[in-house]
Amino acid sequence: MPKTESALVILVPEAEPLVQAYRERFDPSAALGVPAHITLLYPFIEPEKIDSDILGKVTECFRGFAPIAFSLTEVRRFPAETLYLAPRRMSHSGN
Repeated sequence: MPKTESALVILVPEAEPLVQAYRERFDPSAALGVPAHITLLYPFIEPEKIDSDILGKVTECFRGFAPIAFSLTEVRRFPAETLYLAPRRMSHSGN
């Protein structure tokens, strides 16, 4: 039986055209259909435990936060082999 996992992510469809070729070549999650994203929490919980109660709790957790404007302009690397675009929060003036 294949191992299944879950994560909390923010989807970033605007980044897909820029990173798609690299993700298809180097990111196994892209082959699984996971689009360009920012990972908030990984691993999350076992997928079979995700139900409407869990989804409701996650929704409530994030409901109190306003949307955040961010840019992806700096390439960074996690200590091993992960290359990523680092999110940078934009100021309220849009800079």
